[in-house]
Amino acid sequence: DSSLSTTNLLADLRFGSDAVFGKGGRSLPTDEEIEIITDRSRTEHTSSGHLQGGRSANLAEFETDAVQPDHDHNNFEGVDFKAIRENHSKQEKKRTKGLGNGDSAWDLGTESGVGKRQKKSRITYQPTNGSGYGTAVPVLHSNNYDLEGGEQSIFDRELAGRGKSREIYGAPKKKGTRTGVPWESQDMCQICGDGGELMLCPRCPVSVHAKCVGISDAKNFLSCSHHHCVYCHKNQSGAGGMLFPCQACPASFCEDCLPEKTHRILNACPRFEDMGFNSTKNFCYVHCTAQCENVARLDLKWSPDLKKRRSCPEKLDLASTFQGLQSAEPDKPLSSEAIQIC
Repeated sequence: DSSLSTTNLLADLRFGSDAVFGKGGRSLPTDEEIEIITDRSRTEHTSSGHLQGGRSANLAEFETDAVQPDHDHNNFEGVDFKAIRENHSKQEKKRTKGLGNGDSAWDLGTESGVGKRQKKSRITYQPTNGSGYGTAVPVLHSNNYDLEGGEQSIFDRELAGRGKSREIYGAPKKKGTRTGVPWESQDMCQICGDGGELMLCPRCPVSVHAKCVGISDAKNFLSCSHHHCVYCHKNQSGAGGMLFPCQACPASFCEDCLPEKTHRILNACPRFEDMGFNSTKNFCYVHCTAQCENVARLDLKWSPDLKKRRSCPEKLDLASTFQGLQSAEPDKPLSSEAIQIC
């Protein structure tokens, strides 16, 4: 109703408040009282139980004495909310004091578990040992290292004081292993021709002795000498993708350094092909000298006629092509048998 004044509106609100809480206490109304309050047939002059009709009050008549002086607004239904807030505040102060509680995520490793962290100086004083700079000189703690141990890394400095090694924070290192190759390796050294304990080239079937190539640790052996030019040291990439290694010796040449008097161009290496290696992909094998060719004949069982014979193609049936043609001999018709070309 828009005709109600502010005083009348407050009086109505006061009436409803007294109807619910007018029993002199602060307990909630019962179910019977709620049914009476929500009864739409009841008028404002109807009185039932604690509901008293015909009463009217406004803000000016409201007396603060009507509120019980011993009532605690922080206590509701027997629960002391003030004590709960105070206990929570104490727990927060205890947890954050000094950032050192062991149960806290802010634990920085203090010895007593509480209190402030111990302050560490960034400067350390080192004796001069009669160098003329006085009794001691200030040095940054991070720069105080010896020549043998070396400077401490930033990562190690960050981990200092945590009591854990850097291996815990790093990923586990995997031991490097040589991947398998689809070819076999020769059983003799490419340099001296003897057998024994050999290092296998991971890029071709060549094998060598560690002493023959001047390597003390086999882990440092990356490839044999066939993978770079013996004169200019270009690799396959620098040589345009093609090298000319000698079948019988450790020498290899790029196209620019290939000797004009090369004894023989082989193109493919038959013995490497038999081991499952594609010898013509990035190489063109040669015999650089006549001596190398003699070694290939005697030790490597090579001969100029050692070539793989090509297999004959499948038989071709050409009968349909010659249908309707007459034979050179009238008494003999054209044969329909397949023709094999070798």
